[in-house]
Amino acid sequence: AGFGAGGAATGSGRAAPGRATLDLAVKRLDLRAFHQPLRATRLDGTIAAVITPSAQDVRANLAQANMRFALDGTRRGDAFEVKRLVAAAGGGTLTAAGTVGLSGKQAFDARAKLDRFDPSAFGAYPSARINADVAATGALAPRWQADAKLDVRDSRWRDARLDGNGRFAASAAEVHDVHASLRVGAN
Repeated sequence: AGFGAGGAATGSGRAAPGRATLDLAVKRLDLRAFHQPLRATRLDGTIAAVITPSAQDVRANLAQANMRFALDGTRRGDAFEVKRLVAAAGGGTLTAAGTVGLSGKQAFDARAKLDRFDPSAFGAYPSARINADVAATGALAPRWQADAKLDVRDSRWRDARLDGNGRFAASAAEVHDVHASLRVGAN
């Protein structure tokens, strides 16, 4: 399958009673073709899926010289579990895991660790070096809402020192119950 300027995927699939598999080789995947602020990429790798009546597993590994993405996830019933998500570039890494409901309120629970993470390594975003742990729970429907906690240490944001921790609640309409202690720069 071609994605136009976004790259291509080729592969095979097999089906048997109660089980199907899909194995794709991805070539020259350009993330910018799908979302303009992202850097132009030429990612190569694999995407594999195993589909049974009770679960659908997906594993993806895509990389180029200075960037890597990995996903290991499973849909079981009305929930999708991200066992491991990795986005690495420029010497920094974001590692995450969590679950999201696929029906009703679409409840979610997510945890992420950022290690020397620099958003500008992925696209037109501010330069940073973020070391942090983040956790969030909430729901996506009927309107999203979340409770989040963060712990930021030994970090930089646009060349300014960044440290601190906090927790807050947020929704599409407001941010509230903010309890934070953040230090940016010399303050």
